[in-house]
Amino acid sequence: MTDNRTRWSPHMQQVLDLLADGQERHGYEIMTRTGLKSGAVYPILTRLMERGALVARWEEVDPRELGRPRRRYYRRPTTHDRRTEEWT
Repeated sequence: MTDNRTRWSPHMQQVLDLLADGQERHGYEIMTRTGLKSGAVYPILTRLMERGALVARWEEVDPRELGRPRRRYYRRPTTHDRRTEEWT
C-alpha cells in the first residue's frame, strides 16, 4: 500500500508552522524566526510554492525610495485566494 500523504522535512515543517497563523512574512523574517540560513530557507520556500503549500507576492514599492530591494512575502494559501492573480 502506497502512502500518498505529503511528507515535509523537519525544516519545511518549521517554515509551515511559522506561517500557520495566516500572516504573510518576508524571507528574512522567516530566516530570523526559524533560525535557518538563507541557503536553506529560500529553496524550501520555492519547493513549498511549487507544491502549492505557499503563495507569494512582491511588495508594491519603489526600491529606490526605500533604499532597499522589494520584499517577497509568503503565506499559506486559503481557498478564497488560492488562484487569484495577485498571488503567484
